[in-house]
Amino acid sequence: MIVPIIIVVLCIIFLFILMLMGSGKKQMGTKEEGTMVSAQDFINVRDIVGHVLYTKDDYCMSYIRLQPPMSSLWSRRDKRMRTNTLTAEASKDQKPWKLTAVSRPMDITQLINQYQQLRDETEDPVRKKILKQEMSNLQGKVGGGEAVERQFYIQIWEPCKEHVEEELLERARQVAAIYESIGVVCQVLKKPDIIRLCNLVHNPAYINTEDTSSEPAFTMLTVEDAKKEEAIV
Repeated sequence: MIVPIIIVVLCIIFLFILMLMGSGKKQMGTKEEGTMVSAQDFINVRDIVGHVLYTKDDYCMSYIRLQPPMSSLWSRRDKRMRTNTLTAEASKDQKPWKLTAVSRPMDITQLINQYQQLRDETEDPVRKKILKQEMSNLQGKVGGGEAVERQFYIQIWEPCKEHVEEELLERARQVAAIYESIGVVCQVLKKPDIIRLCNLVHNPAYINTEDTSSEPAFTMLTVEDAKKEEAIV
C-alpha cells in the first residue's frame, strides 16, 4: 500500500518540476522577444559631422566620390600610361582603403526638366509628341531598372583620436589628387552626401538626389494659421 502512494507522490513531484521548467522557458522567451533590436542598432554609425562619419567602434571615416571619364575614348597606349601613373602614385599611400561600387537607377531629373522646357516652348505638335514620348520612355526605363549607373567611392578611415578630422581631410585630398592626375574627377563627401551614400548601400533603389537639409527643423505656426486650422476642424 505504501509503494503505490510513493509512486504517485513522485509522479506529482516530477510533473510539478516539468511545469516549473516550462514556465521558466516561457518567461525567458518573453524577455528575449521583449528586447527586440531595431534596424538602427545594426548600422555601425554613431554620428556624421562635416566630412567625417563616426562609428560605434571608435573609428572615423571619410569618403571620396570618383567620376571616371570615358576611358573607351583613350588609346591603348594612353590607358597603359595612365595605369602606370596611378599605380606609382597610389603606392605611396601605405594605409588601408576600400573601393565601393554602387549600382543605382540613373538620375534623369535634369534631362526630363530640359525636355519639359523644350516641349513648353515649342508650338509644333509633332515635336511636342516626340518629346512627350521620349520622356515617357526614359521614365519607363528607369522604373523598370534598365537605366542603371555605377557610382564609385573610396573609403578611408582612422581610429578616433585628437585632430583625426584634419588628418582624414588631408589624406582624402591627397587620394583625390592622385586620381585627378589621370583625369578622374573626385569629390570629398560631406554630411548630406554621406547620408545619401548610406542610403544607396542599404537601399539600392534609393534615388533621391534633392539637396535637403539633414539638420532638425521646427515648423512655425502663426496665430492666423491656428485660427484657420480651427475653422477647418
